[in-house]
Amino acid sequence: VSASHTAVATPTLSPPAVSPPAAVEAGEAVTLVWRGGALEVTARATAAGTACVGDRVAVRTESGRRVWGVAESPGTVRIGGERE
Repeated sequence: VSASHTAVATPTLSPPAVSPPAAVEAGEAVTLVWRGGALEVTARATAAGTACVGDRVAVRTESGRRVWGVAESPGTVRIGGERE
């Protein structure tokens, strides 16, 4: 009796093959959030890039101004101010 073994190579996944899902997609309408103390200001904008939570992303405001913020949650970008 003889046994035969076939070695199967297991692919190794490495970044960017494995990454968290995008919280903000390029071209998507997003909510900009600025927090300072008890004050919270929100505005509508359009994402200029794709980002995961915690990543920096550029957005364009309704007035056309381009600003940078951090993807905070799906569809939300935090600019300046304080974190929750």
